[in-house]
Amino acid sequence: MERRNELQSTLRIEDVPTVRAMVAQKLREAIMSGTLKPGQRLVERELCEMMGVSRPSIREALRALEADGLVNTVPHRGPVVSTISLEEARQLYAARAVLEGFAGRECARLHDPEVARRIGDALTRLKAAAAKQDLVGCLEAKTDFYAALIGGW
Repeated sequence: MERRNELQSTLRIEDVPTVRAMVAQKLREAIMSGTLKPGQRLVERELCEMMGVSRPSIREALRALEADGLVNTVPHRGPVVSTISLEEARQLYAARAVLEGFAGRECARLHDPEVARRIGDALTRLKAAAAKQDLVGCLEAKTDFYAALIGGW
């Protein structure tokens, strides 16, 4: 039995991205960077041509992005990049302020030097990306900052 489990673990394929996952990630990056604008229609045929993938891959990716709130399907119009109202933005930032404040206090309370180094590295990369007006670099550095902050406690 042990030999069988050992063989299974050595043959197991982990974290191989699917085409749908890769398409969803590219579309997510295009939305986050502003390449695809809020309210913009996402025409499957055009996305297929731009990305060089099949319609089923595009449809699956759009469903995943809709589940994440980045895409909405509008009746008789199809999928569009999500927009939020001013009030929704206020509510989101109010909730983030509470959560980020708590995360920052807990992270500081635990005072882990490795976490502090990761946060510092992320901030250095964020400043460099901002200076170059590299929006994708800013988003990646910001993601790493929050991963270190929240993962540090």
